[in-house]
Amino acid sequence: MRRQYAATRDYTETFTKKMTIKNNLAELMEREKLTQYGLERKSKVPQPTIQRLLSGETCSPKVSTLEKLAEALSSSIDEIVCGVDQNPSGADLRNTQLTHDEQTYLELYRELSKRGKRAIYRETRTILNYEEIEGPEHKEL
Repeated sequence: MRRQYAATRDYTETFTKKMTIKNNLAELMEREKLTQYGLERKSKVPQPTIQRLLSGETCSPKVSTLEKLAEALSSSIDEIVCGVDQNPSGADLRNTQLTHDEQTYLELYRELSKRGKRAIYRETRTILNYEEIEGPEHKEL
């Protein structure tokens, strides 16, 4: 039973992720008034890759591709993957005061190389997926 649920959940996640990236990328391109070819020139991401993302053919792009697209679109990876106006709490985080721990983590993160930042991004996504599957009782330290 759990295996069947996991397979259904995986399919649903893949479909949702595909639609989200597709829609968010199109919205960001429209906001910046960029065509696929304009985005290719600005981001150095090949137009066929952009086309596959926009068609939903690709739903798990490389982090390096997302970084290039985010920079070219004056946005973030989260905006491409999660949505322009979305964050977990629904709050506007631009004027939020960071805790001491958050400030420390941010300072350490800024010292990382691009490779280190990509590793942190992947690990964070893995942990969030694990917590979502296992439920809130496993989020406690």
